Amino acid sequence: MEKAVIFLAMQEQEEMASVAETLTNAGYTTSVFSSGTDLLCQLKFTLPDFLLMDISLPDHMSGIDLCRMIRDNPETRCLPVFLFNNAYDEINEVLSYEMGADAYIVRPVSPRTLLARIKSLLRRISFYQDLSEKDSVLRVRDLTIDPARRVA
Repeated sequence: MEKAVIFLAMQEQEEMASVAETLTNAGYTTSVFSSGTDLLCQLKFTLPDFLLMDISLPDHMSGIDLCRMIRDNPETRCLPVFLFNNAYDEINEVLSYEMGADAYIVRPVSPRTLLARIKSLLRRISFYQDLSEKDSVLRVRDLTIDPARRVA
């Protein structure tokens, strides 16, 4: 799998720049957004491979609400989402998972741990995509139909 495109929306601009640098140095392509609204607008034009967002965003949009909107949209519902929070809060953690987050991460988190968690989830997604593509090919005697490639 080629390196993923990751969208970031975080409240603290310095921290977002640091996370973006870590991801870029690991070979990922990153796009940073100054608000949840900006990120949501960009999703209409570009679908990333991964989303990293704060629970509290600069435009006072909740990362939890943003996650719910992403999950409600058929075009974006399968995107992996990690939500960050500055302190552990059981209510926010439970709400994050109930709204569809794949991980709730309390800061500070080490760059190596964050990269490992991203790689782990992307590896699992890639595995299931590969499995799905293999299962979609239909073979009957001399006829092979591959809907993913639109060939028969």
